[in-house]
Amino acid sequence: MRQGAAEPGRPWQVYLLRCEDGTLYTGISPDPAKRFAAHASGKGAAYTKMHKPQALLACEVIGGYGAALRREAQLKRQPKLRKLAWAQDPAGLPRPAEGADWLNRKVPKKKRRRARA
Repeated sequence: MRQGAAEPGRPWQVYLLRCEDGTLYTGISPDPAKRFAAHASGKGAAYTKMHKPQALLACEVIGGYGAALRREAQLKRQPKLRKLAWAQDPAGLPRPAEGADWLNRKVPKKKRRRARA
């Protein structure tokens, strides 16, 4: 199957994986269970080759490929605790078009201290 194509009648989904080292991986697929198996066998993304996936935490049915890419990008910008909250209840967190301002809010970066010379 080529990039951006799903089987007819099968919508795209955003999924969240927990890796063995405790990190999280966010991706999209029309079949997250099949994609998880690919990641687990080392044939998924480069990130999951180095950080072996342990569990599929959550999936959210999105619909189209473009909408799934946008939702994935929104989730990837969030800190770990917000991603875990989303994993507890993906349907409970509205999409930006429905007024979810927390998902679009930029997370402030920590200020780095300059090393003294």
